[in-house]
Amino acid sequence: MTARSELAAAITPLLPENVRVIDHPKDLDALEGGVRAVVMITRTGIKPNGPSYLMEFEVVVIEPKSDQDGRSEDSLDEITDELIEALDADNKLTWTQATRSTYADTLPAYKFDISQIATKE
Repeated sequence: MTARSELAAAITPLLPENVRVIDHPKDLDALEGGVRAVVMITRTGIKPNGPSYLMEFEVVVIEPKSDQDGRSEDSLDEITDELIEALDADNKLTWTQATRSTYADTLPAYKFDISQIATKE
């Protein structure tokens, strides 16, 4: 199991069922219907941390719809808040910031910087 898939496995049960957590970049057009939001995980770095490693990730919360009336922004805010609650509930994960952005130049998103300590094997 990769560090990305371990993080996905840790986050998935803490979020609603209609939030799709994927541990690799993926074309969102390929997702099945009924998805409220997508959480996409990418490992961005590894640092030595004494007897362990500090794994760094970019986790992007993506609202799969874009609209002009603000509903997609409301939905993005709600799922972002739910992810913050999930991350705060897991003492092995640390997030340092969440920044508003877009995914694929059009979809509303938030990018989280998350770290996790992993033991050396």
